[in-house]
Amino acid sequence: MSNRSKSSEIVIESGVPIPPRGDKTRGSMYPFAKMEAGDSFGIPATADRLEAVRRNIQGAASGYGKRHGKKFTTRVLATEVRVWRVA
Repeated sequence: MSNRSKSSEIVIESGVPIPPRGDKTRGSMYPFAKMEAGDSFGIPATADRLEAVRRNIQGAASGYGKRHGKKFTTRVLATEVRVWRVA
């Protein structure tokens, strides 16, 4: 067993170039990019999951909308959560 501390095992190097950032677009499981104003889609859910599904989709739609300058609204229906692109 070594008596060296963890910090003494780390090697400091100079001259290593920083690689470019990767593409952060990871796609979406929802078709927000394909939607025109007035379009909608529904995600089926059981009664006990409707609110959780709504929160998930609403957050995804809000984030996508902020990044791409689009607006969405969601509604909980009897057996699905529906998303509309409104602008």
